[in-house]
This record gives sequence, C-alpha cells and structure tokens, in this order.
Amino acid sequence: MTEMTGLVVFRSSSNGLNGPSVEEAGPAPVPSLEYLRARERAERAAAKRAQSLAARHVHQELAQHYAELVRGAG
Repeated sequence: MTEMTGLVVFRSSSNGLNGPSVEEAGPAPVPSLEYLRARERAERAAAKRAQSLAARHVHQELAQHYAELVRGAG
C-alpha cells in the first residue's frame, strides 16, 4: 500500500495540450508601471476594507511590495 502525503504532483503531457513548458515559455513579461500603481492602490484599498488584522497586514505588505517595484522601475 502506498503512503499518502499532502503533496500533489502535476505532470504535463508531452503532447503540448497543456501549453509550453517553463523552459519553452521563457521569462514572464515585465508589468507596466500603470499596472503596478493600480495594484498598489487596490491593495491599499483592500487593507482599509479588511475585516481582520491578518488580512489587513497581508494587503499592506502587498501594497508595499508594489510600491517598491514602482520605485525600482521608475
């Protein structure tokens, strides 16, 4: 009997139906400054609306990360 674990492994088929592999796809495109600024605003708004302190903290962290990306790209 096989031991069950919490790990699930997904394997793509080699027939190309699941899209290109990571090696074939190459690097992800760099998001625009407008997108990064919009995400920062959205995360700050979500932090203000958050019902729990944990959710508020996560949204604030995400907003800070987007702000840093904007500063680095600008």
